[in-house]
Parts: sequence; structure tokens; C-alpha cells
Amino acid sequence: MRALVTGASGFVGRHLVKSLLNEGHGVIALLRPQSCTTFQNENFQRIDIDDWSEDALKHKLEEKDFDAVIHLAASGVDPSDRALQTLHEINTKLPATLVSLAALRKAVMIGAGSSAEYHTPSAETPLKENDRLEDEASYGTSKAQGGAEAIEAAVTQNVPMRHLRFFHIYGAGEAPHRLLPTLIHHAKTTERIALSEGSQQRDFLYVGDAVSAIITACHALLSKKASGGRAVNVCTGQATTVRAFTLTATRLLNIDTARLGFGDLPLRPQENSYVVGDPAEIGFDLGWRAAYDLEAGLQAALKDSI
Repeated sequence: MRALVTGASGFVGRHLVKSLLNEGHGVIALLRPQSCTTFQNENFQRIDIDDWSEDALKHKLEEKDFDAVIHLAASGVDPSDRALQTLHEINTKLPATLVSLAALRKAVMIGAGSSAEYHTPSAETPLKENDRLEDEASYGTSKAQGGAEAIEAAVTQNVPMRHLRFFHIYGAGEAPHRLLPTLIHHAKTTERIALSEGSQQRDFLYVGDAVSAIITACHALLSKKASGGRAVNVCTGQATTVRAFTLTATRLLNIDTARLGFGDLPLRPQENSYVVGDPAEIGFDLGWRAAYDLEAGLQAALKDSI
């Protein structure tokens, strides 16, 4: 397989590229000029791009061969980054543009979606692919619209495509403001750790499982074991409170629980109390299931992080 990858310098992207290269696949990484990568491999090629229009992409890639397009680049992952124009260009418009490029190469397409695409659930039941999508919050709405438009374009242009809605991914290389890196940092201090009350229930997914879902989807589409275009959840189906995640991580990090300041921080405004996915569809469609439970995933993440 030779994969064209956007977002290769991001959290999931770095893990994906490493796995693809380790398996002997080729990678063409579309990156912003300021993005940093450290991959030293004859099968890795970097292409800098600052114009994501269809014409510019066609020009940059006119002599490049690839049989899979994996779109991981996104805008607004950091809650402080909510520029509406960029959300529209990267999250809403770009996925369908990349489908058109895949059609020209007769390649398959994988798009990275998010659990943020779902509207606030009315009950504490796992989210299914046909549940109501977000139409209010800017980030979730832009991702939901982008996924829907990409699927429509894929079906119209006969591009085998999966839009993977990832739930709460954790692992080595997360942004510093996120929970696990915060705990890792505080393992080296003696300070009290300010936390929310931790009652939020989440579907935590180890980054290695996220990568395996992407690669599984690519192989299934390339081998024609799967076809068409659709969205599927990538999740464990297990509800875990943020408090339970924190307690498991701090035990593995040997942090004294007396330092945990549960309730010191307020919950974020309009934060959903329950975001858990139903993995039945991806199991049926691609034969994929998460390999890591929380304990094993955190052990693997901390081994890579420390």
C-alpha cells in the first residue's frame, strides 16, 4: 500500500505513519511548511503545501502514485481554536476534495471523524451511527458536515470510503493540555493536581487501536472485502468516568491520591456528561474491535511517554 496522509505530524498521524512504515508501506505526507517530522525512511516522502484547494492539490500530486488517501488533518481539535473560516476549509470542504483526488487515482479513502459529530445524547445509551448529528457547536458541526459531504462524494464518484468517528483517543504524544500528559507532568512534582469532579463518562480509546482501525479499513477497502461509503464508530463501547481514568493512570504513575484535587476545576460549559459509542457497526462492517482495555492501554501509553 502507498498512502497519501494528511495530518501526519499530529498526535494520531505520527503513530499511523510509524506503523505504516514499520509494515513496509509507502507514505506521502501532505504537511504545512511549518510542521515538523522526524521520519527517516526511504518509503516516506514529505510534500509541503499551504493551499488546500483542489487545483493546488492536483498540481502538487500530479506525478505521485498512491492507492489510499487517509485524511487526519483537522482544525479546532484544541477547544481554544474555533476560527470558523478554517473550520469550514479544513473540516467541511477538504474531505470531499480529497475524495475527488482519490477518484482520479482509483484509490480508497479514509476520513477521520469524531464523537463530537454527535448531538448531545438524550439518554445514557451508546451512540449509534444513525443518531442525531451535531448542528449547534461549531467544531462538531463542521466535522459532521464534512463527513457527510465526503460520503456523498464517495458514493457519487464510486470511491470506496469509510468515515471513522473516533471517540476519546489517548496515548503518547497527546497535546500537553490534555489529561494524561497533565498527570505525567505532575508525576514529577509534589503539587496538588487541579481536576474537575471527574463524573463525565467517556469511551477512552488507546491510540494504537485507533491506528489499527485505520489500517484495517484501508486493507478491507483495497481488498474489496468492504465497499461503498459510510460512517462507522471507532470505540470500545465501555463507559469510563474521567475519575476512574485518572485513578488508574495515577496508580500506574505512583502518584499519591491525596494530591488529586477532584472538583478544583469546573466542568467546561455545556460539556456532555455521557459520550460513549456503540462499536457493533465497525465490527460487522470491518471485523475490527479494540484490543486494549483501559489498564493495558494506559500501560502502553506510559511506556511510550516516559
